[in-house]
Amino acid sequence: MTNPYRAARLYRESGQFGQAERVLHDDDSYEGLTTRAASLTVGGDLLAAARLHEAAARLHQDAGQTEEAVAMYIQIGEPAEAARCLLRLRGDEALEDPRLAECLRRADDVDQLVRLCLRICWEATSSTRAIHELLQLRAEGLIPPALESDVAAVLVAAEGERRRPFEARAAAWATRARAEIDARFARIWGLDLGTTTCAVAIYDTQTGRPAPCLWKGNPLFASTLSVGVKGDELVGLSGEGILDERWAHLRGSKRYMGTRRRYKDGLGKLGQARIIYFLSRWKEAWDTRMNFLFGEETS
Repeated sequence: MTNPYRAARLYRESGQFGQAERVLHDDDSYEGLTTRAASLTVGGDLLAAARLHEAAARLHQDAGQTEEAVAMYIQIGEPAEAARCLLRLRGDEALEDPRLAECLRRADDVDQLVRLCLRICWEATSSTRAIHELLQLRAEGLIPPALESDVAAVLVAAEGERRRPFEARAAAWATRARAEIDARFARIWGLDLGTTTCAVAIYDTQTGRPAPCLWKGNPLFASTLSVGVKGDELVGLSGEGILDERWAHLRGSKRYMGTRRRYKDGLGKLGQARIIYFLSRWKEAWDTRMNFLFGEETS
C-alpha cells in the first residue's frame, strides 16, 4: 500500500503541487494539514496554505502554525483574515501582538479595535497595550463617536490608576524634601527693598553663603504688588503683566515710605507699611508656589 505522505512528497518534488495536495485532501490530522500546507506554499497558493496552517494551529494549539498563518495572510494582503486568525486562536491576549492593531487598522475595522481595548480595560485591572492603543486612536481622531464617552471614562480611570503609586508616596517625599531643605538652609533671610526691583536671599549652611531666591532665573524681581478682588496677592509682576486693567497694581510705593499716602483696592485702603509687608512676603516663594493674580490701581 502506497504511503500517502511519501507520495505527496514525491509529487511536490516533481513540481506537481496540485497532485501533492489531493493525495492528502481528506487527511485532517495535524501531519496531514501541515504537509498539505507545505505543498500549497511551494505551489504559490498562500491563501489556502494559510488556512491549513490555521486549522493545524487550532488542532494542536501550535503557536508556530499560528505564526505561519498570520504571516501568510499579511503577505498576501489579507489583514482582516490575519486579525481574525489572531483573535480566534489567542482571544483578547492577541492585542499584545502589535500586528493585531495594525491589521484591524488596515482592514478599516477600528470599531472592533476600540471595542476590544475597552473590553480588556473593563475586565482587567490594567492593560498598558490597550490604553496605549486608545490614546493613539484618540490622538488620530479615529475613535467612533458612539464610543467616545466610554473611551474618555476608561482613560480618566487609567490616569488615576497610573498616578496612585506616585500620590501614595508624594506626601512622604515632600516631608523628607522639606526636612532636608530646612536642615540645610537657616531660617535667616534678607531682603533688599528697592524702588524698582528687589532681591531676596536665604543663608545656605553648606556653602556658608547667601543663596538668592531666583524668580524665573533672575535674582531680581519688580517692586510691585498686584492684588485680586478676593484678596490674593502677587509680588513682582512686571512688563505686559501690569497692563491688565482688571486688577490693582501697586508700584513705586517705596518713594512714599513715611508719608500718609494710601492705596485703595479690593481689601480696602493699604498703607505704606502694609505694602512693604506684602513685598517682604516674597520669601514665601521659597516655600510655596504663589498665585498669579492682577489688580487695578487707584489712589
